[in-house]
Amino acid sequence: MLLNFIKVDFRTKVLVEKYLELISDGVKPSEILVLVQNSTLKKQFVNKILENIKINAIEKLNVHSFFSIVYNTLVENWCFIENSIPGDKRFILPNLVGLEVSQFLLKDILKQVPVKGYNSKKSLLHQIFRRYALIVQNHLTNEDVKERSKILKESFADDAEIVIKRLLGVTLKSRSLDYLRQTLIFNYVYKNTDYFKNIKYLLVDDADEMTPVCFDFITYLRPQLKDWVICFDSLGSSRCGYLSADTSIEYKLKKLFNEEVISQQAQNYPPLVGADLRTDWGKYESPDSERMEPAKPYRLEGDTPGAWSKSKTGSKSLISGRGLNEYGVSAPNKQE
Repeated sequence: MLLNFIKVDFRTKVLVEKYLELISDGVKPSEILVLVQNSTLKKQFVNKILENIKINAIEKLNVHSFFSIVYNTLVENWCFIENSIPGDKRFILPNLVGLEVSQFLLKDILKQVPVKGYNSKKSLLHQIFRRYALIVQNHLTNEDVKERSKILKESFADDAEIVIKRLLGVTLKSRSLDYLRQTLIFNYVYKNTDYFKNIKYLLVDDADEMTPVCFDFITYLRPQLKDWVICFDSLGSSRCGYLSADTSIEYKLKKLFNEEVISQQAQNYPPLVGADLRTDWGKYESPDSERMEPAKPYRLEGDTPGAWSKSKTGSKSLISGRGLNEYGVSAPNKQE
């Protein structure tokens, strides 16, 4: 189901009840992936599950923010990653660091690489780092970057590419990986291993604040999913001004999952006990017993595979598609 709701508490209620329903039906927690926006929401979701679950013992819940799942995937697959990096020196564990370390490395690189059009090194540092962040979070290929640079008539695009490649190489060589660098390697891991093969159910909240790189991950999971509940606020990304949020997320979700969005923008929301939102929305009553206007019903016909699009991973991408070489560029995808 794709649910467009404004009220956050109601979205959380939908997802918690769906999770409990799946567990009651015998689905393993390891088969359910829940994506929320941050660690606070993760803690709240887990607490609600533990408060309401009807069984005495349960395995670890697979609840993450996107960057949390990136971090954990790197740690749990480090041997695979280390074996993919050329060179004789091996690291037992990665050095998962904050952005300040990458900024320090970038500052040193800028002393060695001349960049046309910039006299202020401080301004250039900020500009290059912002460029690096946007490339990663928007999952841009090298061709995408060049196209945007041409439109913006940037004079320093070629020099910026050299600087970012050096930064990728240095961070990989030292295994000093900030969350952006971790994300690039995460893209390589999930496309070249079967680490997520057990995921059959997907629950997502705040999909309106989902970055394109997260959406590409969900696109990868789509063919193996049996069911899903994706909650979002169609106006959220534009209203909040989130740096990499995609204002066209509603259209993309409809295309990816091949179903219509159930939308309800009323202020009072009905309870959700034992009913099917796809068909029975009009039967609900609000807490004050005033009947709500029913949304257009929609029923899925069987386990529809749906129309799903491949991630943008061009073979000459700066951040994916060519193997973990000296610049830290990802290897060719094993799964198309």
